[in-house]
Amino acid sequence: MKFFSKAIGLLYFVMIIFILVLVFLYGNTPYINQRSFVNNNVFTIFAFITLLLLFLQKKIDIKKSTYYKGLIIGFFILFTIQLIIVTYGYFTPTWDAGHLNRTVNYFHSYGVIDDMEYMTRYPNNSMLTFLLILIRSIPYLGRSNFILLLINCVLVNLSGLFTSLSIKNVTSNNRLALLSYFIIAPLVVLSPWIMVIYSDTFAILFPILIFYIFSKKHRDYRDYFFICFLAVFGYFIKPTVIIILLAIIFAKLVVNIKNILSIKRWKLKNILKISMISLLGVIVSLSLNNAGKVYMQYEKVDNVVQFSMLHFIAMGLNEKTQGIYNGQDVEDTINLGNEQNIDKIKERMSGRSFKEHLDFYAKKSLINFNDGSFAWGQEGSFFLNVKESLNPITLFIQKTFSYHGNDTKYFIVVQILWLTVLFLLPFILLKNASSENILVLMLAIIGISLFLTIFEARARYLYCYSPIFIVAAAKGLFNIKDFFDLTFNKMKRRCD
Repeated sequence: MKFFSKAIGLLYFVMIIFILVLVFLYGNTPYINQRSFVNNNVFTIFAFITLLLLFLQKKIDIKKSTYYKGLIIGFFILFTIQLIIVTYGYFTPTWDAGHLNRTVNYFHSYGVIDDMEYMTRYPNNSMLTFLLILIRSIPYLGRSNFILLLINCVLVNLSGLFTSLSIKNVTSNNRLALLSYFIIAPLVVLSPWIMVIYSDTFAILFPILIFYIFSKKHRDYRDYFFICFLAVFGYFIKPTVIIILLAIIFAKLVVNIKNILSIKRWKLKNILKISMISLLGVIVSLSLNNAGKVYMQYEKVDNVVQFSMLHFIAMGLNEKTQGIYNGQDVEDTINLGNEQNIDKIKERMSGRSFKEHLDFYAKKSLINFNDGSFAWGQEGSFFLNVKESLNPITLFIQKTFSYHGNDTKYFIVVQILWLTVLFLLPFILLKNASSENILVLMLAIIGISLFLTIFEARARYLYCYSPIFIVAAAKGLFNIKDFFDLTFNKMKRRCD
């Protein structure tokens, strides 16, 4: 167990240090989709962390009832702000999110999918399309996009709530769990992404809810049902959701490796129960996915290529676009199939020297991690359909979220918050680094980071896992506080 947990910790540490060195020392190196707000002032990060530690040091005991009241009040306050943002700031997106919206509206009017070719190429959009169609089918309420935006807000807000609850579970500190909202609120809950109805927001609840269930002190068999059900169901909305389940499985194997190797220690009855209830969760998810396809009359279109992992690996290795979306790679796969990507992968891997590979992945990592807005406004003609308005609230929202170019002070704030989160990640190793919860957090972060390194680069894909990053950062902050407390107490005893 110690060997594997230390190996995970070492891999995690090296990966995070590599990212921190890049964003703090080489953040201003030119790369594609570089933001104007990138100004990684480490002193600002230190000042903010110091302020958080000072708040934690205050001898204010927050009771459990007070914590939950604060959590509920915070939820409704943020929900109100969210509704104002989506009501006055909504615009029609033009990229995949816009295509999905048009598909749902067409089905709502005519009862059929109008572009089955697109669905064949990107089958992972079928479950989300089905869910949006069901929502739009709600009598009266479903006629407007507002119901979709409302649900979008609720899901993101709940992800913030379960982030706080997860922090409470891993630190047993109510004050820190509430204090974390200073990061959760602007970075996640009030992110402009709540105005985009797509998999990033509809899937954001799954990883953190799964982790919350797993991090409970007492789990029963029903919890394993929900963990597996949510992971597989979430996978059908956004494939990266499955990473948290893989992290849990691997962490359980590492922690229980002695029991696994010793057959005498096997508790067959418990293993059988957990396996059966977990399998039931998977079966229910698969059934819902199939039911959705039947409802939409989903059928693969002949002679239309379904994009496989080979396509996204090849695109992730493209030098010209530094691993982000490449139109030529898309056209090649559409016209020539997935197999031709094997030669592309070989050519792109062998065509660069070690130094060139290091430079390539450094820039790709900056694209993924050096953006606290999670690539807001970076998808296609993002703001093409913005409606002109003289309403002061609309103008304020459009200005704040840079509808007309020029990144604003808001993005400087979220960049500082995001870099604070990244900076705190290594400190999770200071204490209890081999516990199940910490191993799951580290493995999930390793998993999503490797995904972005291997496949298409996209900071937007981190938004779904941002709550997991925040929980790990909060645990890191808590470990720093414990370290200073321990050091201070030792010095005090020596003086006495």
